Amino acid sequence: AQNYYGRDNYNKTVSANEVRDVLSHYYVNYMYTSSGNFESLIFDSVLDDYPTIGQFQNQYSSGHVVVIYGINIIAARIRIMDPAIGMLNITASNSRYTYVGTNNTTYTLVGLTYSY
Repeated sequence: AQNYYGRDNYNKTVSANEVRDVLSHYYVNYMYTSSGNFESLIFDSVLDDYPTIGQFQNQYSSGHVVVIYGINIIAARIRIMDPAIGMLNITASNSRYTYVGTNNTTYTLVGLTYSY
């Protein structure tokens, strides 16, 4: 967000398109998807040393974005950095990655912005 809005005015929402625009300044191509095999896409990005941006949504359809930087496919667990609460391990339940964020709000992974 700092690269998009500047150092003094960065605490704002950015869309998936704006995230890709910022990341393109680092000469890495990113793509967004809301379907498919999330685990495979995360795994490939981690192997290539690229972070994956996870788009989570709560029960009120409000979104939240985190950085996914690790995965354990066998344990169905991902490692995220949520700027609001810090680093977390999230284990899939019924093939869905969910976690409880601030204000006891439950977020579910609904999309990825990943390198290709």
